[in-house]
Amino acid sequence: MNFKKVFLKIVKLIFLFLIWLSLFFWLSCAPRPKIKTSPPPSLSLNFETSIKIAQSELGRGCYFGFKKALEGLRPLITLTSPWPELKARALLLYLRTGLLLAMREKELGLTTSTLSEFASFLSSERILSFSEIELIELADFYEIVKSASVKSKGIMAYDDRQFEAKSKVQDWEKWKKDLDRLKEEAEQRMKRMEKRAQEDEVAAYFWLTAYTHFFSYRNSELKPLTVLSLFPRSRLVRFKLAIISEPIPRKDLLDELLQEEPEFYEAHYFLGEAAIRRGLLISAEKHYLQAWKAFPESPIIAISLASVYFHLEELEKSMEMYEAALGLLPGYREAMLGKAICLSYLSRHDEAIKGLQEMIDLGYWLLGEAHYWMAWNLYRLNRFNEALTHCEEAKGRLPTSSEVFSLTGTVALELDFLPLAEENLKKSLEFDAANAEALLGLARLEARREKWSMAGEYYERATRIYENQALAIRTKMKEIEASEMSDERKKAQLRRKEAQLENILLTKATCLYNGAICYFKAGMMTKALKMAEEAASHPSLKAKASDLISKIKFRPRLSY
Repeated sequence: MNFKKVFLKIVKLIFLFLIWLSLFFWLSCAPRPKIKTSPPPSLSLNFETSIKIAQSELGRGCYFGFKKALEGLRPLITLTSPWPELKARALLLYLRTGLLLAMREKELGLTTSTLSEFASFLSSERILSFSEIELIELADFYEIVKSASVKSKGIMAYDDRQFEAKSKVQDWEKWKKDLDRLKEEAEQRMKRMEKRAQEDEVAAYFWLTAYTHFFSYRNSELKPLTVLSLFPRSRLVRFKLAIISEPIPRKDLLDELLQEEPEFYEAHYFLGEAAIRRGLLISAEKHYLQAWKAFPESPIIAISLASVYFHLEELEKSMEMYEAALGLLPGYREAMLGKAICLSYLSRHDEAIKGLQEMIDLGYWLLGEAHYWMAWNLYRLNRFNEALTHCEEAKGRLPTSSEVFSLTGTVALELDFLPLAEENLKKSLEFDAANAEALLGLARLEARREKWSMAGEYYERATRIYENQALAIRTKMKEIEASEMSDERKKAQLRRKEAQLENILLTKATCLYNGAICYFKAGMMTKALKMAEEAASHPSLKAKASDLISKIKFRPRLSY
């Protein structure tokens, strides 16, 4: 009996022990109440200082301000991880700044993009602490930046394989549904942005971006000048309005921004654009160089400088900038073509042909121009059959180009394909009656046929074109003398123009002499004498023209 009591007592104790043990484990595994901790005072102070610095940099409104603000905010995202309220403040400013920087990169045509850094943030749990309004606004900004095109000149930012893939739609029904959905989303975004653009300068900046890039925004009752009146001192708004103004960027606003913020280097690029559209090459060069110094990663600044140097006929410098653009963006067709044209004028025909063949092999873009310049170079190497093939390719892609048809006719004439030559040379004059090459080609063609009066008429028409060209060169020389160029540069420019003028005057005198011979053979002595006397005024033609004058005076005249 005692044994049974002892046994029951032991079982009872074991049972109580198990209950106690279960309770212990349950308590130890239960979630502990969170204790809200405050960030250390030193961190709070550093955080507020960093936020103020970032806001100050952001307020500068320029690329380097955005970049410095972003660099200051990036470490705050990690440092404030334990404190959601601080992190939310830093992250919101960080995302707005990053989207501004990404848009500015596109405005400058930069090949790098910050935008990819923010897609992951907008689709993650890291921004759940934002309000719904903040989330929608950030998404709207992001979609505008993503959809806006990169500032470009010519054919520049394409991957041809991607182009080929995008041109093939597999499921048209799905494509149409997606298009309708995107259109609806865009309409809703436009309504939200129009409202916010009247309340917040950053929203106003992105609305102006959308107004420029997306046609649907043009129907909005809100207009760019109204936005400027709402934010007259906003650098973001003034800059955007300046660069979207037509027909040229607003110089007054850009000058203001540079005066207020010397590191607003992007203003220099658009001041260069304003100058180039007014024909002020030296002023454009000055601004482009300032922009190039600040943004050496921008292909459009490189190609803008290349264009300035090309028009100044500084071909070596032009080619150097075309090469710089290609170094930043291989396959940039405008730069490839520009470089090939420089090589062509420098008589480096084999190098030009190599570059043009690369363009043709790449396909898609500027093929008409590539085939034309290929023919141009082959013609000068006397490779006429090859040149004619490329002329025909160019004609198919540039069907209204006077230069293409005149070159085709000139090449055909060299191959003695007279009907083909006549057809193309006359077609050339339909598109440009002042095409001297076509007139000379027709003069030579009619001379071969011994149709002397017609040949003389074409030579006579050509002389008038060359006289106009000579007048244009003399006018340009006066402009160079009055320009702001350095003395050394002026001398180099004037030497080139003098050589061009001399060549034009010799060509004109040669046309006069050849025309005089044709009229002489046609028996049209009055016209022959007049042209011969004009030809004799050029030293190189004086002896030959004088001899012809003697023959004309001793030959009976027809009454013309």
